[in-house]
Amino acid sequence: NSYTIPPATTVPPRRFLVLCKNLTDFQLQFPTVTNAIGDLGFGFSGSGETIQLLDPALNVFDELEYNNQPNWPIPPTGQGPTLELQQPGLDNANPRHWRASTAAHGTPGEANSVR
Repeated sequence: NSYTIPPATTVPPRRFLVLCKNLTDFQLQFPTVTNAIGDLGFGFSGSGETIQLLDPALNVFDELEYNNQPNWPIPPTGQGPTLELQQPGLDNANPRHWRASTAAHGTPGEANSVR
């Protein structure tokens, strides 16, 4: 699967962008979140996958491989809370830097609930 973020999209420092499988469905559930775009047409697997952010020249800018195997937090398995990186500067490839969200549906469009 792939999705191209529209070229005019900007994310100010210390702000967030939500990528939605279905933007209409997302807006119905989270009507106050205004920093969301989509429609991706696909979701992210609760059982793991690799996510890459590429620059305009298609070089990997950031990459994350996650799964629901040992070393990763147990509760987020697709049926409960979302995974949240504890701090933005931490290595997102290290499972120890992730925790289950303390918010029922995560914190879309805002800072993560765990620190």
